[in-house]
Amino acid sequence: MGRQRGWAGQCERPIYCKQSGPRGRSEEIHTMATYQELLGNLIDSEDPAVPQRTTSLAKPVGPVRTKHIVTNCAIAALFGLIAGAFFYYSHWILGGVFGLLTVLILLAAFSSSYWVAACPYCAAVFEPMAGLSPEKEGKVVQCKSCFEYSEYSGGRVRAHDPNAVSEVPKFVSPVFSDGVWPKGCVACGAAPTRLDAHNRQ
Repeated sequence: MGRQRGWAGQCERPIYCKQSGPRGRSEEIHTMATYQELLGNLIDSEDPAVPQRTTSLAKPVGPVRTKHIVTNCAIAALFGLIAGAFFYYSHWILGGVFGLLTVLILLAAFSSSYWVAACPYCAAVFEPMAGLSPEKEGKVVQCKSCFEYSEYSGGRVRAHDPNAVSEVPKFVSPVFSDGVWPKGCVACGAAPTRLDAHNRQ
């Protein structure tokens, strides 16, 4: 039985196969598959269609507003404890800074100035802190559920133009834990011409 090839998840990852050895015993043979070899098993797939539906802005209510209030109150409580500790040890300036932050977070928790909308891609609700507002024409937000970008324009939230480009870093993609980028172009398998560092957030 010859070498078995398949996508191993990363470049130059060992692949194992079994063949009959002396006296009929099954032996495990260690082979090394390169990205160029694995490239033949990759399948081109079309990008998913960009949804044409749009959604409208609304005030956060129900579970969305409750989550927003609880989250901000928890953060405010933490900052309040820090402020109290600084005041206890007579660090008045730092205590005042954290005390002011506590008040501002509490005001934000119960503020009525936030807007939300459903993601045109997956229908998940954008967080109130996403910054959507009727006054922010052209605001671009990223969904925390599907990681797709949407834009507020013309009074509606619609899917962002997938062909849009930016001269400065603007669009963020998720980096999966323990993910390994192949040592070659994912489209043609050509060797890399440069290596760029990425920021993990």
